[in-house]
Amino acid sequence: AASRGCRMNIIANLPYMITTDALLALAAHAGAIRFAYVMVQKEVADKVVAQPGSKEYGVLAAVLQSCARPRKTFQLPGSAFYPAPKVTSAMLEIEFKDLEELPKVDGACLLEVVRVCFQQRGKLLKHSLKGLIEKERGVIPKQLEKMTAETLKPKDFEEITRALLPRSSKV
Repeated sequence: AASRGCRMNIIANLPYMITTDALLALAAHAGAIRFAYVMVQKEVADKVVAQPGSKEYGVLAAVLQSCARPRKTFQLPGSAFYPAPKVTSAMLEIEFKDLEELPKVDGACLLEVVRVCFQQRGKLLKHSLKGLIEKERGVIPKQLEKMTAETLKPKDFEEITRALLPRSSKV
C-alpha cells in the first residue's frame, strides 16, 4: 500500500487465539493502514478501548491508542455465529492516525517499553523499568518515574521510549 502511495483498509473476524498478536501487528504497520474493522472477543475489545486508570488498561490499549483511535461499535452474542462460540464478540473500528500524528519512535522499541512497564502492574516506573534502565544506561523523565504503567497515557510511553532508548527516535 505504501509503495502505491495509499493506505489499506482491513476487515477481519480475528481468531481469538491470535487476536493480540494480530492487533499488535496492525499497530506495527500503522503507517500502511487507514482503517481496520475487526471482530474480536468482547473482553479484548474492552482492553483495546480502555482508558488509563482502568483495570482493563494495558499493553493493547497503550500501543494501539498511540497510533490509532479505536472504538467499540457493537456486540454480538455467540448465537450469531455457527458454530456458536461461548463468548460475546465485539466489533472494533480502528482509525489509524495520519502519518504526521504517528509516534516518532520505533514501534518495536515502544512495544518493548510498554510490555516491561506492564509486567509489574502497580509498581513505580523507576522500579519496573530498572532492568531496562541499567541495560540501556538510560534515564526516564523525572516527572514519570513515580507513576505506574496503568496511569500513563500513550504519549507518556512514547516519551519514556525516546528518553530510555534514543536509538528508537524516528525524527
